Amino acid sequence: MKFRPLERFEPATKRRLLMAIISVLVMIVVGAIGFRLIEGYTFLESLYLSTQTVTTVGYGDLAPVSNAGRAFAVALMLVGAGTVLYALSVLAQAVIQSEILDAIGHRRKLKEMEKLTDHYIVCGIRPCESETNNP
Repeated sequence: MKFRPLERFEPATKRRLLMAIISVLVMIVVGAIGFRLIEGYTFLESLYLSTQTVTTVGYGDLAPVSNAGRAFAVALMLVGAGTVLYALSVLAQAVIQSEILDAIGHRRKLKEMEKLTDHYIVCGIRPCESETNNP
C-alpha cells in the first residue's frame, strides 16, 4: 500500500494546496535571505529565525538587533503569518470538502441500493471452461 495523501482531492484542490505549500516555503526562504543579508547571521541561523517568525513560534533565542532587521522582521511577521494562515485554511477547506463529497457519494449509493428489488448478489463465480474457450 502506497502513501498518497493528495489522491483523494480534486485537481484544482491539489493545485491550491501545492501553491499554498510553495508560498510558505518561499516566505521562509525569502526571510532567511533577508536575515542573512541584513543581520549577517549564518544561513542556518537565518533559516531558523525565518521559520520561527513565519510560523509565529518565536523561541526568543535569536532576534534581529538592527533597526533594519527589526523592520524586516515586522514585514515578515505580517506577510509570513498571513501566508501560513492562508495555507492552513486551504488545507482545512480541502479536507472538509473531501469529507463532504465522500458523504454525499455514500448517501447516493445507499439510496440507489434501496431502490433495488429482486436482485441477487453472486460471489465467487467464474466462467465455465466452455465459455472461456469460445471466441
